[in-house]
Amino acid sequence: MSFGLLKANKILIKLIRCGGLQKIGIAVICIALLVFPGIAAAFNQVFLTTANGTSWVTPFDWSDVNTIETIGGAGNGNAGGNSGSGGGGSGAYAAINNVAGLAPSQSITIQVGTGGSATVQDTVFNSASTKCQANLTVCANGGTVGGTTVGGLGGTTTASVPWIQFAGADGGVGHGTGDNGGGGGGAAGPYGVGRVGGAGVGTTGGGGGGGGGADGGRSTAGVAGSTTTGGDGGNNFNLNGGGKFGTSAVGGAATSSGAGGGGGDQLFGGGKGADGWEWGVGTSSPAYGTGIGSGGGGGGAGGNGTSPASTGGAGGFYGGGGGGGESAGGAGQNGLIVITYIPSVPPDARQVRLLGGVRLLGGVRLLYRPSSLFDSSLAFWNKIYKT
Repeated sequence: MSFGLLKANKILIKLIRCGGLQKIGIAVICIALLVFPGIAAAFNQVFLTTANGTSWVTPFDWSDVNTIETIGGAGNGNAGGNSGSGGGGSGAYAAINNVAGLAPSQSITIQVGTGGSATVQDTVFNSASTKCQANLTVCANGGTVGGTTVGGLGGTTTASVPWIQFAGADGGVGHGTGDNGGGGGGAAGPYGVGRVGGAGVGTTGGGGGGGGGADGGRSTAGVAGSTTTGGDGGNNFNLNGGGKFGTSAVGGAATSSGAGGGGGDQLFGGGKGADGWEWGVGTSSPAYGTGIGSGGGGGGAGGNGTSPASTGGAGGFYGGGGGGGESAGGAGQNGLIVITYIPSVPPDARQVRLLGGVRLLGGVRLLYRPSSLFDSSLAFWNKIYKT
């Protein structure tokens, strides 16, 4: 089942409150949910990435019943040469609902935070500001680039604005003695904070740390490299998918959405962090790498060499930090804006037959008789929960 559908239903529950209305109003609203069950799923969702530029036009059917969710950009892992290489910090998550005052077809200013080097950005909605600050509609703080022996900092809740906030995760520390890289931090998301990347081991011949898992829940931090291997990548919010450590090999790529990549063994690169799928696109169970969500951190590379193989693993989309590498750091990924709203234009009504069974004022009895079992309100809700 789509995570977006759950959010839309929660918005609808908040919107429809029978208490305090006249009895006739209570009956009309509550019957409407039975007669028009499609209302519960009547939401639209928009995804904004860096490809959308710096402005967005609200749809013609825009309404004040909405949720705006943001993830900040993430930092690259450091390329430390013989001095160690810390993993990149991941993006924070921030959200707000029921933003009022925006008109249909109105152009508003946005900034989807870019990940990468020193230009890591915050993600900002409805403001020309490029940094999170007080009085913004919503803003998610970006992470920072890894240092030579220190990990980059994850995006903070202090700098993010407002309603729901979860912090990004720091990258794992690199180590100058073994030249091993730290894993990148996993991005925060709607379920919670990101998890930190594992540290690169401080001995010659050891491995890089694993990337951190994304988005709270049961996700785990990346594991530190050992004296003989890299460290495992952190699991995702369902406690699975972390990339396996490298033994005389590159770290394994994460195998489930939002998990961290494995750390590489000596002279070998780190594994890629997995893309997220909290807002899965086009299917109820998107395959690994095909969804939209909070990305896992990239694995750190094993050191004592400058070959291209000792590159840190890239973070996952969106907001996952890159792993540290001796020859090159892994890429920190861009942020994201997710917009979910209930359209102001109602869905088409169904033609139904009302025969009796629901009592209104004056003794009138109404009953919705579906044309088939699959068209009944009970069948509708069963379908929603089994999708």
